[in-house]
Amino acid sequence: MYKEKELTQSMKNGVVTSHPEPQFTGKASGVTVKRVDKNGTEVTAKYTPTVKLVTPTSDDKVTTDVQGATQKGKPAFEAGKNNNKME
Repeated sequence: MYKEKELTQSMKNGVVTSHPEPQFTGKASGVTVKRVDKNGTEVTAKYTPTVKLVTPTSDDKVTTDVQGATQKGKPAFEAGKNNNKME
């Protein structure tokens, strides 16, 4: 396991997985991984993730009615592409 200031990376079965802190965005410094085949031949590669900002969206609602009438509207909120839940 490798931990940067705001990003933890781990490797299992040849797959590097990055777990950024919720507030982290930008390019991580990356990690160099090494694999060795059954003949002992080594090869290395670098994995560098870039974390993009996730922006939720919303739709305004407007209602119109006569004076004294109760009006109701429910603005719609949608999480960003990574499915972060809105609180």
